[in-house]
Amino acid sequence: MHLYEAHVPVADTEAARRFYAEVVGLQFAHRDLRRDIVFLWAGADRRSMLGLWGPGTVYGSEFHECHIAFNVPLAELLAAGERLGAAGIKTQNFSGAETTEPSVIGWMPSAQLYFRDGDGHSLELIALLDESPGSSGAVLGEGLGTSKAPLVFQGRAARLLPNAIAVVLASREMSRLISG
Repeated sequence: MHLYEAHVPVADTEAARRFYAEVVGLQFAHRDLRRDIVFLWAGADRRSMLGLWGPGTVYGSEFHECHIAFNVPLAELLAAGERLGAAGIKTQNFSGAETTEPSVIGWMPSAQLYFRDGDGHSLELIALLDESPGSSGAVLGEGLGTSKAPLVFQGRAARLLPNAIAVVLASREMSRLISG
C-alpha cells in the first residue's frame, strides 16, 4: 500500500504550481481551469499525485495549513539545504531550528529537512535509511535523560548516514556529553 494522492488549499494555483514544479521537483500532470485545480505527479510512473486547490474550490475555500513529506534519495536530501537556500527558501530541522543540514530521527531511522511553501504549508524532504532500529540492538531515539522524545541529530552526526549504528554511537556520545 502507498499513499496515492493528497490535496492542499492554495491562494494562487499558478504560483503554487511553479513552486512545486520548480522548487520541489514535481511534474505537471493536469490543470482543471473550470475548477481552478492543478495536479502534479510526485515521483515516477504516476505513483503519487498532489492536488493544488484554488480558493474558489471545495478543498480550497476553507484554508488550513497542511504537512506533506516527500521521500527522496539520501544524496538528494543532503544537497537540498543548499539548493533550497540558493532559491531563497529557509530550511529547518525537526525541532524547528533554521539549518541547511538534515536532522536524523533514530527510531525510524530517517533523515529529513523541512521548509514551507508560499501558502505556509509545511513540506518535508525525507530519506528513510536502510537499517532498521532493531539492527543495532538498541531502541534509537529514546532514553536520553528523562525525555522520551525522539532524539534528533544534525551536523556531524547527520553526515554519518546511512549507517544506523553511527546514529547509536552519536546517541551514546550525546549522552556522555550531557551527563558530564
